[in-house]
Amino acid sequence: MGEPKDGPAQPPQADDVTLNICGEVCPYTLVRTLLALEEMKPGDVLRVVLDYPPALNNVPKSLRTYGHEILAIDEAGPGRWTVVVRKSARPQ
Repeated sequence: MGEPKDGPAQPPQADDVTLNICGEVCPYTLVRTLLALEEMKPGDVLRVVLDYPPALNNVPKSLRTYGHEILAIDEAGPGRWTVVVRKSARPQ
């Protein structure tokens, strides 16, 4: 998928959190992602690993509407992708 429109991909940081939601389908992919972000501080980075193709479009699109910044969307292997998101300071 490559680089999103929000800006260049960021290298992994030591304090990044990874959420593996492989096996989940919509809307649970978004719900679990939002719950994980609720536990994080603004500016923290969440890496979401998913394998449900519709979620590859739906999760980043929805996260943008909540004001979060999509840093990267990358293929993580056959049928798996990683969405890297930075939590916004805007309340959900």
